[in-house]
Amino acid sequence: MQGLTFTLYDMIAYFVPGAIVVWAMAELAKMPVGAQPRTATLPETVFAVAMLTVIYATGHALHAVANLTIDRLSFGGYPPRDYFPDQFEKDFQEPFRSALYEKIVESFKLQNVQSSDKSAAPSDKRERINNTVKNAYWACYISVAQSKSDALAQIFSSINGLYRGLCIGSFVVAVAYLGGALLFRNLALLGVVVVALGCGWLFLTRVARFKGYLTKTVYSDFLSAGKETPSGKK
Repeated sequence: MQGLTFTLYDMIAYFVPGAIVVWAMAELAKMPVGAQPRTATLPETVFAVAMLTVIYATGHALHAVANLTIDRLSFGGYPPRDYFPDQFEKDFQEPFRSALYEKIVESFKLQNVQSSDKSAAPSDKRERINNTVKNAYWACYISVAQSKSDALAQIFSSINGLYRGLCIGSFVVAVAYLGGALLFRNLALLGVVVVALGCGWLFLTRVARFKGYLTKTVYSDFLSAGKETPSGKK
């Protein structure tokens, strides 16, 4: 089994949103309420490791919430639910659409519906071809990711993950600071709520856009893979 590796996705999609949410919650916790608890001083190394662990775990938790919320929207999922057939056929016109399908069939040893059932109506073939390409998304992504570590698909995946985490993180901060505003009767915290809600909506729109970019890039990278010689020249 191949060992676990620390990827760009971990750095961007988990740590950045996690760090922002942890920082926001730490600032909220500084608000005075009753008797202040006594704090123990930890060695700097232990504290740093503990904070990194909390931040990383928070990033994962934000993505778990995103899986239950964002991925249920029309543009959610991998690939997005609203990508097929209209946006897919706009991104991949003929002959690239057929070339992509043929390569998927050949690479993953699938049945070729274009040649196996010549009596089928064009609309049926179109639907079956689109479903084949759609269902092969993760296989294409893994193939691209394994072919080169700096693939654009992986970079877009990390950026999309960043926006997902920041979106959910913004809404979490908004809810927490709304509770703080009511608890502490502090109107200034409502300003943070408004800004956090605006950021959450902004990042949500970026998620919708980058989901499409990511999907197109995965299929484009898969289609173009193997067209270079071992020396790296076309």
